[in-house]
Amino acid sequence: MLLVEQPLDAALDRYVRDHPSEFFLDEQEGDPAQGAQARLNLAYRLVTRNHPGDLDRARPLLEQAQTTAHALGLAGIEGRCRSLLDQLDTLRLS
Repeated sequence: MLLVEQPLDAALDRYVRDHPSEFFLDEQEGDPAQGAQARLNLAYRLVTRNHPGDLDRARPLLEQAQTTAHALGLAGIEGRCRSLLDQLDTLRLS
């Protein structure tokens, strides 16, 4: 319904404006755990979107999030990062 009312670019711009912490990692830098989660979320979006260059952009985000999560003992985030990194490797091979 939203796309009927406004073009996709406008809808995306509004969403980014309304949810900056999902797109701008410096919003989460005050809390390393939130920063790791934000990197994981952004990498997940890139992997699922899978436009040209997205996988290359997702890998360093996942590696940073995994390192931070490991240092903080955030096993859930660390495991999701590892799983998504494995998925990246699979996508590259196909």
